[in-house]
Amino acid sequence: MVNDVSVLAELALYVARLPPENPLALRLCSAGATLLGASGGSVTLTSTPGAPFVLATTDRVAERVESLQEVLGAGPRVEAQRTARPATLVVGDAPDAPSSLAQELRAAVGPLRVTSFPMLVAGAVLGVLSVHTPSEARLTREDDEALVVASIIGGALLRDVDDESSTMLSGWPARARVHQATGMVIAQLRVSPDDALTLIRAHAYAQGTTVAAVVSDLLDGRLVLGPGDAST
Repeated sequence: MVNDVSVLAELALYVARLPPENPLALRLCSAGATLLGASGGSVTLTSTPGAPFVLATTDRVAERVESLQEVLGAGPRVEAQRTARPATLVVGDAPDAPSSLAQELRAAVGPLRVTSFPMLVAGAVLGVLSVHTPSEARLTREDDEALVVASIIGGALLRDVDDESSTMLSGWPARARVHQATGMVIAQLRVSPDDALTLIRAHAYAQGTTVAAVVSDLLDGRLVLGPGDAST
């Protein structure tokens, strides 16, 4: 069984190593790709009306993959969004059917493997984390763990908090508790204050609970967002 807290802690450590001036979506995307053992990746928001919106791409390859999927209306990101399950496309050296996404990708960036994971937040697909590797390579994490990574990223990117969390953040006593819990996460993971609060929110959404509940668990010692912790 995947330890969500341990995955969150690992992701936070990778985020902390990236330039803080970079946009949050790009840092989360880069950290997620690194954690999964990929060469690069992208984060796409798919829950809004209209065409999917690409929030971040780590490199030219990821940018081209997303561009071609948008033009052709097909690919692992489209499949992951539709099925809420991981989807993979392997582009090898051998030719594929004319006009296929694989052929277009081969011509544009060469052989590669693209795997997409839905960012599931509160049971809905908020978006998709897609990562790419050389065609013969495999990710270093299993699908169930990669799905947790994607969902944590989705929760971190979700700007709105639920009504209970919003109410909790409005009062001074409650706000002091949030600040105290944020300070604990800063000490545990050595991240910035903004990133610490983002990770608290991400954990809340990944666990299907509220920010208030996560803050209480942190302050009461039931939850430690640190590497190797066994809390759930």
